[in-house]
Amino acid sequence: MDIELKHKVTDAVISRKDFVADERLKNASIINFPNVTNSKLTSEQADVIDSIINGTYTRIEPKSSDETSALSRRYWLYAPGANSSKWEEFYSQGIMGIEWDEMGDLKQYPTKDAMKTKMKELYGAEYSYRNSALATWQFANEIQVGDIVYAKKGMYKVVGRGIVESDYIFDAERDGYKHIRKINWTHNGEWEHPGQAALKTLTDVTPYTEYVNKLEALFIDDEAADIPPEEPEIKYEPYTEDDFLSEVFMDVERYTTLVNLLKTKKNIILQGAPGVGKTFAAKRLAFSIMGQKDTSRVMMVQFHQSYSYEDFIMGFRPSKDGFELTPGPFYQFCKTAQDDDERDYFFIIDEINRGNVSKIFGELMMLIEKEKRGEKLRLLYSNELFSVPPNVYIIGMMNTADRSLAIIDYALRRRFAFFELFKESESSSQGIIDYS
Repeated sequence: MDIELKHKVTDAVISRKDFVADERLKNASIINFPNVTNSKLTSEQADVIDSIINGTYTRIEPKSSDETSALSRRYWLYAPGANSSKWEEFYSQGIMGIEWDEMGDLKQYPTKDAMKTKMKELYGAEYSYRNSALATWQFANEIQVGDIVYAKKGMYKVVGRGIVESDYIFDAERDGYKHIRKINWTHNGEWEHPGQAALKTLTDVTPYTEYVNKLEALFIDDEAADIPPEEPEIKYEPYTEDDFLSEVFMDVERYTTLVNLLKTKKNIILQGAPGVGKTFAAKRLAFSIMGQKDTSRVMMVQFHQSYSYEDFIMGFRPSKDGFELTPGPFYQFCKTAQDDDERDYFFIIDEINRGNVSKIFGELMMLIEKEKRGEKLRLLYSNELFSVPPNVYIIGMMNTADRSLAIIDYALRRRFAFFELFKESESSSQGIIDYS
């Protein structure tokens, strides 16, 4: 439908940080339940928002950062220097800090990609800096007042717990670790970490509810450095729309339609007779949207009658000690894409109609919908809150000649757009685009 905007309330953006930083707004339903479409406000909360809009706002500090709603609080695993070398200093000063001092004030960078570019300029272009840029971005922009931080040492011990008390600060007067936040360290000691901790400077562990529950005493020992080495930067061959059109039998108009369908729906199925090149076209479609043949951001699996949720998402697998919970390819792919949210990722499923799609996707059948991307559901086996990132695109393939499997699950049909591919001998003007 057409919508005409009659009145613009404000040019300002009222951020989550503004809500959490005010005693009257910190428990608003839009903060505690961010995924709902409509959120109720009390009269007091509405008056405060009006004052923000009209410029008469005066903030009332939250009574205690420890009272921040548990539903909006996030939990972080943090390395205070290599092998916890800065822990005693940070504990005594009531701060947490990270390096990359040459970057200057991290607030000057609008995106993680801008941070990566600067890191390559400062430290050498041979590495990707994906983990480093993620850590600096999260430290400056995503950690909030009231969040809980667990300080780790190595991979098997935890040395402290604290509550964040300030926004990001760039302290140019410090000799090192100039990026800091004030924090109330509530615990100082040494605790065994349950299992092996992530080898990253900063990790958001909020979605892992069972893991967080085990962390009220925390992590890590071992002489390994807390900061893993950066991955070498890989140069991929460029791949453009013209490259796609020169390799795949499709005109510009149909290619544009195909790309728009995928970007609009997030999920698409390429259907056609055997031999039309669906697999080839799917990979080239991903490359053309990425602008390069980046195989690290494309994964492919094939469904069959025995394929299951345990194979695809997560399940128990035999090990030398019995059975252990093992993540599947789609789970791992989504986790990788989640940490690299400024680039697109493509998950390709061959013979998608040969598997029991509802059974394979399980509770994630809802989360692959475009409107549900980023929302969290608890996984069947791990008691973990999981989401499908908005930058993951799913490309399925199916044979129209496979009449025995022609009846497609309605849940699948509703969540995917359908696009027909033809042999070169057939007219390019033919086509079926199913928006159901």
